[in-house]
Amino acid sequence: MSFTDVHHHLLWGLDDDGPKTRQEMYGMVRRAAADGVATLVATPHVAPGLRFFDGQLFLQRLEDARVYAAQQGLNLILLPGSEILFTPYACEMLRKGQAPTLAGTDHALVEFSPRIACQELQRSLRQVAQAGFVPVLAHCERYACLVRHPALALELKAQFPVCFQVNASTFLRRQGFWLRRFLKRMMETGLVDFIASDAHNLSSRKVNLSDAFKEVSKRYGEETASRLLGSNGKAMVKQL
Repeated sequence: MSFTDVHHHLLWGLDDDGPKTRQEMYGMVRRAAADGVATLVATPHVAPGLRFFDGQLFLQRLEDARVYAAQQGLNLILLPGSEILFTPYACEMLRKGQAPTLAGTDHALVEFSPRIACQELQRSLRQVAQAGFVPVLAHCERYACLVRHPALALELKAQFPVCFQVNASTFLRRQGFWLRRFLKRMMETGLVDFIASDAHNLSSRKVNLSDAFKEVSKRYGEETASRLLGSNGKAMVKQL
């Protein structure tokens, strides 16, 4: 089984909590390939209006990782992307092409404060959709308003195109009542679109899709696991 990882902080020196050196990035490239990742979308943080995003450096680091993967003979496709903190400037930055979308498609990985209110989350995601993009809500299990009110996810899906991404590590750790209920409802109703690593390093936040695949297969079936860790990502990338 090969995986498509749509949320991965691979590129060194672009994230405060990501890889600090080129060698650490190279290690993450090797680790991803060894874990079964065939397509990886590099998603450094972008904070529109709050922090400068160096698009040229981003492309240089991505090309560096690509060259290394090729030199090592790894079967790993590396694609551009970003994890965009939603701010008042996010949609403008997306429209201007200054914030990389996932693999150059119309899907934009967006994140919010975990304490965001339901109405604000709904309004913000709608703004992304109205700007012409499909918002992919990064690690949707982190938002208390959604976890406590999972019916909101169904309501959002009915109103406009939106996707929900869950971190692989969430399936591999102990879950409290609300999170367990939320994931069960999201998975059983087919509302989860992507399971991704959100990897940042080689230790505390490393790629773990193979372990997640086993766990999701055990709970929800191998077909569901294959779709969320592979097929959906491949289908999105085919927009290219």
